[in-house]
Amino acid sequence: MPAGRPNFPLYCILMTLAVATIAHAEAWNDATVFICDDGAEWPPYSYYQRMDGQPTPTIVGFSVDVIDHIFKRKGIAYQLSLLPWKRCMREVAEGKRYHMFLSGGRNPERDRTYYISEAYYQMHPGYLYSKKYHPNGLAIAGREDLKKYRVCGIHGYNYIVFGLSENEIDTGSRDYDSLVKKLLNDRCDLSIDRLEILVGFRAIGKDFINHADLGYQTIPGEANEPFHMMFTKNAFGRHLKQIVDEGVRELKQSGDLEAIMGKYKLLVNTD
Repeated sequence: MPAGRPNFPLYCILMTLAVATIAHAEAWNDATVFICDDGAEWPPYSYYQRMDGQPTPTIVGFSVDVIDHIFKRKGIAYQLSLLPWKRCMREVAEGKRYHMFLSGGRNPERDRTYYISEAYYQMHPGYLYSKKYHPNGLAIAGREDLKKYRVCGIHGYNYIVFGLSENEIDTGSRDYDSLVKKLLNDRCDLSIDRLEILVGFRAIGKDFINHADLGYQTIPGEANEPFHMMFTKNAFGRHLKQIVDEGVRELKQSGDLEAIMGKYKLLVNTD
């Protein structure tokens, strides 16, 4: 082929691919993103707004504000539902009805199952216990000491990061109410919890952190735990991850992420 003469078949193929890629991206931006999160509620990150003490259909919270901000700037429509947590994770893994969830800590299984966004908030890990059955507290100097006790948690939550295997923790509880009942009825010695969540429950009328029969302590030596949004592992999920990562970086750089969290400061004050 003479120098300088374009390879028209190759040029046409490349142009076709470029047009198809643009059209595909535009189609994605026109699509409705279906999001799920924990039906047991995860205040102050995602929970049902209350009116006269009763839950309404409106879902609010820090994570909701963040994704709303990111998607509105991109003109992306979304629908958010709170589902039983294990079902939500399964639905996003399958990617047929839901494309992402708003809050999750990393572990090897989730790394294999989902695309995972940049971290956009952190929480302080600790544990709840019954003052009635443990009036002097628990002798825990680090995560290894957790194994000396009967540990309970919520079905589907991530406890691997604390060095506990599935057979070392009772995860039969479906929500915090049933979890607390186990502690108060001496069916377990402690539950691993995050301080911000326990404080956040005050927003929906459940004050676990100041409960007369419950005590709370941080786990010595544990760093703050980062949390992420997670997406179906397909092309659409990868596209959403890119949009969210870009949006989170912009929110951090502009200071808007801190401003959004400021709305919930009274709920997550850890001083």
